[in-house]
Amino acid sequence: MKIMLSNELLNLVDMSSNWERVPDFFKPYYAEPSGTEHYRLLTHIAYSFDGISICDVGTNRGASALALAQNQKNKVYSIDVVDVKENDIGMPNVEFLIGNFRHNDKIKKTILNSKVILLDIDHLYDEEIWLYNFLVENEWDGYMFCDDIHLNEPMKRFWSEIALPKIDLTTYGHITGTGCVFFNQDLTFDML
Repeated sequence: MKIMLSNELLNLVDMSSNWERVPDFFKPYYAEPSGTEHYRLLTHIAYSFDGISICDVGTNRGASALALAQNQKNKVYSIDVVDVKENDIGMPNVEFLIGNFRHNDKIKKTILNSKVILLDIDHLYDEEIWLYNFLVENEWDGYMFCDDIHLNEPMKRFWSEIALPKIDLTTYGHITGTGCVFFNQDLTFDML
């Protein structure tokens, strides 16, 4: 499978279809151009797949879950240790799960049954590297998109320690870094 990427293409992604559901805190950022924010890239990635499960690990206020849920042919599971959403984004294909992925068997199973993961949690290294190692140990077969890979030293360390094939997509994602880790080789990006 090949996904076409260019800033011009991503900036054409319609981010207004669910504008009323965007959490107020993220409204200034949600429709920003690709290369500044990652929401357009997330929506584009979601539309590149049909009928899959996607895990948004790190719900926060729910903006990433909303972007990933635009393709309603996919099921999005948004996971966080606490519920800080401003409101339920009201998408029928989104389920919010509260719990620590290290200790919750239902959440672990949900993650392993997903084809795409967005990892956007505390940016302190330990949780990120634990999840990566968990996926490797369980021979997970999907694609993990990582937010904020250049944000700070712990995230730079995390990104540098990934041994599997990976690609830096910051040009098309979040200004603080976006990357994709390939746990299988069925996906390529055609970057224009």
